Amino acid sequence: MMKRKYMTLVAAASSIAIVIGSVSPAFATTRVRKTPANPGGTASDTGTARSTAKEEARQQAKEEARRQAMEKARKMGLEMIDRRIRELDELLRKVRTMAKITEEERAYLVNEIQNNLDSLSSLRRKIEQETDPQALKTEIKSIVTNYRVYMVVLPKVRALEVADRANWGVQRFDALAARIQERVDKAKAAGKDVTKVQELLDKLRAKIAEAKVQIDKARAAFNSMLPVDPASAKSSLETGKSYLKAARQDFKDAIAIMRQIIEAFKAVKAPDDTGTARN
Repeated sequence: MMKRKYMTLVAAASSIAIVIGSVSPAFATTRVRKTPANPGGTASDTGTARSTAKEEARQQAKEEARRQAMEKARKMGLEMIDRRIRELDELLRKVRTMAKITEEERAYLVNEIQNNLDSLSSLRRKIEQETDPQALKTEIKSIVTNYRVYMVVLPKVRALEVADRANWGVQRFDALAARIQERVDKAKAAGKDVTKVQELLDKLRAKIAEAKVQIDKARAAFNSMLPVDPASAKSSLETGKSYLKAARQDFKDAIAIMRQIIEAFKAVKAPDDTGTARN
């Protein structure tokens, strides 16, 4: 009897142990899930906040990229202007020290260059202070489209410089012709036959006058060159060069006539006059 009760107790204890064993692991692995702090809100509110933050970050990155692009464009524009200003400054110094032009022609060239320098300096200040990207783009574009320093201004001023030197040559020839005329008149008064010399001198003056006409045409062509119309400016430049080429040929012809005048003076046996003609 006692043994049966003992066995019953053992069985009951075993059953309890089995039940406890099956329940304990569940208690051992159970974790308490922490709920994210969201006072007064829901999970949906948290997601919206995160999306807003990401959008703000994207906008900030976009603005920074735009700012950097604008500064890069500004730097490029300023460098473009500075290169042109350096070129014009160098040309201005050259014109101011040139010997073979008249003061009137020098003043014209200086004014032409200075006007471009002033305009570029004003544009430079504008680009430095610009805050609108589209306006900055337009201003940088205008460096090329409105000023055309390399395509129009520099070629124009340099061509005018060449024309002015040629005009200086005309003045020198005119002065020389006047001196020769004095010697011709003196020889004629002394009873010398200077008919041939006079004919050659008249021919020399006509040739010089032709050169002057070609130079004036060249200057007119060069002065018509405008930055707003680079195609027309290029055409005018070529036209002006052709006029200068014709003027150079007139100078060569004039030099040849001068040699003939010297020989003609020798023929009338006027050594003093011939010596003067060589000067």
